[in-house]
Amino acid sequence: MSKRVEVKAAEAVRLVCEGMAEDDLIVIRSRGKDVRIVGGVYRGAPFRRETQGSQPFSLFPLLSYAPLPEDALEVHGAEIVFRRPLALRGVVFLDVSMPEGARVQWVVNGRAILDASVSEPLSFSGGRLGIGSRTVAETAVRAVFRDWMEDGVAPLSEGEYVVSWRRLTVRRKVELGITAGEVRRVILGIDEAGRVVRALAFTDDGRRDAEVEARVRQWEFEPFLIDGRAVRVVTMLTLR
Repeated sequence: MSKRVEVKAAEAVRLVCEGMAEDDLIVIRSRGKDVRIVGGVYRGAPFRRETQGSQPFSLFPLLSYAPLPEDALEVHGAEIVFRRPLALRGVVFLDVSMPEGARVQWVVNGRAILDASVSEPLSFSGGRLGIGSRTVAETAVRAVFRDWMEDGVAPLSEGEYVVSWRRLTVRRKVELGITAGEVRRVILGIDEAGRVVRALAFTDDGRRDAEVEARVRQWEFEPFLIDGRAVRVVTMLTLR
């Protein structure tokens, strides 16, 4: 889902999100003159450090991503309503840019979250309001990794770990063709042999970059070992 909505400068914008699940992530920020909404869905549950090891699960299914259906969004003047489809399974993220200086009335599952202008990015997930991400790509990655380790290793399930990019060794690289000054946020799923079997690459405005995904799948890594045994790895990196 990617949609722009024009609103009058003096209008308050009302954002209503209905049927949201506990793990879903909504981010709003103030940027530009129009409302811009980008959304997607992952299968599975997000990674959180406080729950690691308590209930084994795999992140590999979560790397199957799809945009949200356009008909889940309704626009009535300055009121924007997102209704989460009942049949939708997985983690939904919505990234909403509001007009600069606009008053925002934000309601999630009938609960009033905000009635004010937005000065800094805000997020809402798990019933809590927090600090939001500054780009759509960061929101898309954060939907998978609610907590990220700059330099660490965390178990997910038998034979699968979240691993900081710094801990991995690239054996073979292919040039990605990213234009100077551009950024890609990338999530990789790497198998026991060091092959990239899942790849998601997002531009800062939230578009998938299929060309970068295809090229980064050609990368090869040294197998990551835990107690001498090769394991599957999920990692995240920023490419410039």
